[in-house]
Amino acid sequence: MYILLALGILCFVLEILTPGIFLFFSIGVSFIVTSLFSLFIKDIFILSFILALLSLGMFILLKKSKFLNKKTDYKANVDNYSGKSGVVTKKMENNRYLIKVFGEEWIGISEKQLEKGDSVVIDKIDGTKLILK
Repeated sequence: MYILLALGILCFVLEILTPGIFLFFSIGVSFIVTSLFSLFIKDIFILSFILALLSLGMFILLKKSKFLNKKTDYKANVDNYSGKSGVVTKKMENNRYLIKVFGEEWIGISEKQLEKGDSVVIDKIDGTKLILK
């Protein structure tokens, strides 16, 4: 019983130290629950079966839970630039400009003629270039 309990606690410690898929957590819970069963059941094969069944069941439940399937739509940082304003820091050739946005300099393309110091609004991002309104 104490060995199973110690292994369960060890698995919890390993889970804390390793980020990931909650594998050690599910095995740790299984060890602790199996250690409780070992108070009443002395057959090692039955305890091994209970441990395997609990580990598999816990892993499947955690796999289906929201903790492991984080399907959220996060925007990349550059996607947040649309609609934001910047300042022209340098005029380049072919309607291209150096634009300062959030402390970073980007190449911007505009159909309008702009001058250094003009305020611009970002329409969208095309690769590494800002398309300006």
